[in-house]
Amino acid sequence: MSLLLDASAIVPLFVEQRWSARLEDYLAETRVRPIVSDFATGETYAALLRLERIRELSRNATTKAIADFDQWRFEHAEAAECVSGDVRLAAQLVRRADLALRMPDAIHLAIARRLAAPLVSFDGRLREAAIALEIDLAGPSPDDLAGGGE
Repeated sequence: MSLLLDASAIVPLFVEQRWSARLEDYLAETRVRPIVSDFATGETYAALLRLERIRELSRNATTKAIADFDQWRFEHAEAAECVSGDVRLAAQLVRRADLALRMPDAIHLAIARRLAAPLVSFDGRLREAAIALEIDLAGPSPDDLAGGGE
């Protein structure tokens, strides 16, 4: 089994958040090499830099988080490309009003579908769309963590 991580499931591995420990435990228990797409990589960089812009991270902390992520990605994760077919499928998915998807979320779902990999995400809307599309989810959900995160 492989697991595809989106940025919401990557950032807590490098920036302490209330669900960081739970996510780390889950990934350790699964003993699989997670998949990180090049698209999720870009989103992770953007999320970390946003935390710096809103002053939740210092410049040094951001630089360290990005370096740690890059090292972890190369040593512990499997890379996956975002291909043109993923973008085409994502464009079709965002046209579905019932899913209420943004394009970046739709791209994660398209990659998960192509790779037949369960998706690990803390994004509630993305998780709901995955369920509607019968794309497997894995990992702790935001609901699991709502009452007692770290």
